[in-house]
Amino acid sequence: MRSDSLLAWGLAIPPLTWALHNAWFRRKFVGQATPGTLGAVRLVVFAILAYFAWTVPLWRIIESHSEDRQALGVIGWARNFAWMYESPVGLSVLAWITVVFCLLAMIGLFTRITAPLAVLFYLVLAGLIRSVTTFNHAGIVPLYCAGVLCFTRCADGFSVDRWRRIGKGLPVVPGDEMREHYAWGRYLVWAAIVLPYLTAGLSKIVTGGWDWWHADNLKFHALRNAFPLASNKMPDIAYMAGWPDWIFAGLGILTLVAELGAVLLLFSPLLRMIAPFALAGMHIGIVKLMGIHFWDLVFLQLLFFDWRAIRLRLAGWITRRRSMLQVLYDGHCSLCLRTVAILRGLDLFQRIQFISFRQPTSPQSYSHTGPPLDPAALEREMHVIKPGKGVRAGYDGYVWIASVVPILWLVYPLLRLPGISAMGRGAYAWVARKRYIFHTCDTHCALPRAMETSVVPQRKALWKNLLMPGLLATLVVGQLSVWQTKFEYYPFSGFRMFSERVRATSVDRWQVYVYRAAGNEKQYLDLTSFGPKVTPVRRWIRAAFSEKNNQRQHLVERVTFYAQRYNRTAHPAQKMTRVEIIAYRWNFAKEPHDPNFGVETGRIVIPIP
Repeated sequence: MRSDSLLAWGLAIPPLTWALHNAWFRRKFVGQATPGTLGAVRLVVFAILAYFAWTVPLWRIIESHSEDRQALGVIGWARNFAWMYESPVGLSVLAWITVVFCLLAMIGLFTRITAPLAVLFYLVLAGLIRSVTTFNHAGIVPLYCAGVLCFTRCADGFSVDRWRRIGKGLPVVPGDEMREHYAWGRYLVWAAIVLPYLTAGLSKIVTGGWDWWHADNLKFHALRNAFPLASNKMPDIAYMAGWPDWIFAGLGILTLVAELGAVLLLFSPLLRMIAPFALAGMHIGIVKLMGIHFWDLVFLQLLFFDWRAIRLRLAGWITRRRSMLQVLYDGHCSLCLRTVAILRGLDLFQRIQFISFRQPTSPQSYSHTGPPLDPAALEREMHVIKPGKGVRAGYDGYVWIASVVPILWLVYPLLRLPGISAMGRGAYAWVARKRYIFHTCDTHCALPRAMETSVVPQRKALWKNLLMPGLLATLVVGQLSVWQTKFEYYPFSGFRMFSERVRATSVDRWQVYVYRAAGNEKQYLDLTSFGPKVTPVRRWIRAAFSEKNNQRQHLVERVTFYAQRYNRTAHPAQKMTRVEIIAYRWNFAKEPHDPNFGVETGRIVIPIP
């Protein structure tokens, strides 16, 4: 039945592709963008993936119980290879490889290779940690974004690959040229972000009903996962339970509006200036109320802003207040031309004016007010003019350039150190003397921007024209079909988080204590500090105390397993002798100001042999 539904959804891809290929849709909603715009999107997406790969708790995989390993989605095969779970060296190598590929894709080095490999290795690494914990959604949306970027020319701008092409004298797309392909890449990433919001909102309406926003429902979902297992410090939401219902009802309505309305970001430039703040605020509120972290979604909101327009406005504001540097370079030197082309791309705020002293330029166009510049000196080394500050040549001119180029701000203080300055001047003098060895130009040599060749687009084959609309249609149909068929298969998800409409007015919470060999005083015990993540622990405890689904023995076995593993390496005085789990039930509707947050309803004592 599910396969039939998925097949039926798949039949919608061709007509939707053709509809999205419509010229009006492309002009009205997709638009055009520069290669640098898509390059910045790539940088943010792969930076987020690199962070998640760096912070994966490998020890949770290594110390997991073999029976807790799930055959999770597309990496279900990994369950058959025990070394992938039990080898610290192997897992560390996997994590490091993932981080390296993500960083290489982030900076845009060998991007056609490193970007797909980053997606592949991240898919495995993130799947392994979820196979021993739970299929959580943190870090999944950036994976979708990275996946669609692999089908675009996302390294044409703001990348090392671009600078390498310029360094080799190969043509590149001008950094300020607007093209539809780069806009399609950006639009695909936007779709990969907003579609999970849409299905999350639809889940709440379809599963929970139109009254999902009810105050009691929101309080229950927030409280159910907010209470700590190993602390007497109650979450902020526990003290907010007595607030008027209209506040929580308003939060529920705003949540539905934000999730269902996120899809409008694909169609409204005005909303793209406003809604990201609301969505980021929603996630920050979830952290505050429920302790659930979606920092990846907070930072992904940055991708909806038109940073090119912001940058150009900021550049105009800076230019009106501070004068531009004038760089006089040798226009007959190929190495100089390529260097200038790279610097032009790095000059985000347009603080530099590049002038070839070989060109017939009027001296009045220079900002220099001192004695005339020596032609022989201009032959020897580059000169940089800073109005009101004079002229600097060679390495010292580069120091001035570093002060206005954002990517060089990190090294600017180092360039001014005495020892580095001396070595820099010597290195620059040697390169300047040998520069014609690399390549020699004549009076017909191309100017720097000639390397940025604007190629007139040729008529493409039909399948190439349909590639980007087809990818968008696949994203839309894929996300909606996974949601409608409830096909939760890693990394695919319908994002049905907290979609139930719960009419209960009581919530269960638990406290976990431990007795150690050094004394009889009990201490709070964080089971997640030496076992799986908090979600499986809560699930085990909830099942153990459930009247309908009593799985107490499973909880005892798991706690005993992880406690014994901890005791093998613990100090004799810190060895665990007994674990005690106490359950409480709190009627937050009738007793919202209960200082004890509920009454005890049971306890489980687990001796540790």
